[in-house]
Amino acid sequence: LAALFAVGPPASASHVGTPSCQLYGVGEEAAGSSAAGTYLSELPFMGATRAEVRDDGGEPRRRGHLYMSQGPPDFAMREMTWQYGTHGIHGPWSSVRTDYDWDGDLDLLICSSHVGVRLFRNDLPRAGNWFGVRIAGSPENNIPLDGYGSKVRVYGGGQMFTRELAGGAGGDRNGQQTNELHFGLGSVDALDSVVITYTNGVSRVLTDLEANNRYFIPYEGAAIVSAPPAPVATDGAWRITGTRYSSGALFFGLRGSELRDLRVDIYNVLGSHIHTARFDAPVDGLNSVRIPIMRAGAYFVRFTSASGMQTCKFTVVR
Repeated sequence: LAALFAVGPPASASHVGTPSCQLYGVGEEAAGSSAAGTYLSELPFMGATRAEVRDDGGEPRRRGHLYMSQGPPDFAMREMTWQYGTHGIHGPWSSVRTDYDWDGDLDLLICSSHVGVRLFRNDLPRAGNWFGVRIAGSPENNIPLDGYGSKVRVYGGGQMFTRELAGGAGGDRNGQQTNELHFGLGSVDALDSVVITYTNGVSRVLTDLEANNRYFIPYEGAAIVSAPPAPVATDGAWRITGTRYSSGALFFGLRGSELRDLRVDIYNVLGSHIHTARFDAPVDGLNSVRIPIMRAGAYFVRFTSASGMQTCKFTVVR
C-alpha cells in the first residue's frame, strides 16, 4: 500500500499541472526505487491518493518520501527527504499546503497517526513572484458561500495561470487545502488582469491587482488587500468563546470589552443566509440574540466587526 501527497507548483500554468513537490509514503522494500520515482514524475495531478503496490493486504512500515521537481524541460523528480527533514514521518496519510507565516510561499502540514501533526516551514530561496486570492461566493446567486467550484485565471507577461477552488482538493483522509488560491508567477512581476468565473456562469474581470499581494474578493464590491490575521487575546482584540441555541435565541460567549458594532449572520449547511442581527455594544461575557425558530440540524454563524471576523458552528436538536 502506498500513499502519495503533492503540494502545489510555485510556477505552474494549471491547477492540475505537474506538482513541484510531492510527499510519497511507501513500504520500505519499495522506497527509493527508480520505478517509484518515474511514476511520481509522470503524475498529472495535485492532491493526494492511495495506490496498492503490494496487493498482499499487509501493513508494512510506511515512511514519508519528499520529491522536488527540477523544472523544465521534463520536470524530473529528485528525492529531498533527508535534506528537508521529512524522513522522520511514519505513515504520512495526509498533507496540505498553506502559507501559515504569510511570507508569500507555501508551507507543508503533514498528518500522521504515528507522529501527529508536523508543520514544515518553507525557507527555500525565492525563485519568482507570487499572487494570492481568496474569493467569496453568494448563495443568493446560486454560488456556495466560499465560492467552491469557481475558477480564477491570472494574465500577465503573455502568460495565463489557472486555479480552481475545489473543496476536496486535499485528497482523502480528511485533508483539505486552504481556500486561498496561490499562484507562482515566476518572472512575471505585473498582472494584466484577473478573471473569476463563478459556478453560475458569471465572470468578473479585475485589472487593478498587483503581484506579490494577496486579496479577498467578494462576489460584489471592490477587492480588499488581505492583512495578516490579528493575534488573539491582545489588547482590544475579541473572540467568541462558544455558541448555543435555545428556543429561538442564540447565546454566545464574547471575550473583548472594546468591541463595537458586531454583526451576526446565520447560514444553514448549504450556505443559504437565514438571518442577520447587529449589536451596538455587546458585553464581555454572555450575550444573546433573538433569531427565527430553527429546524433541527447544523448551522454556521459568522461574527463580523471592523477589527475581525470569526465563524462558529451550532446545532439545533429537537
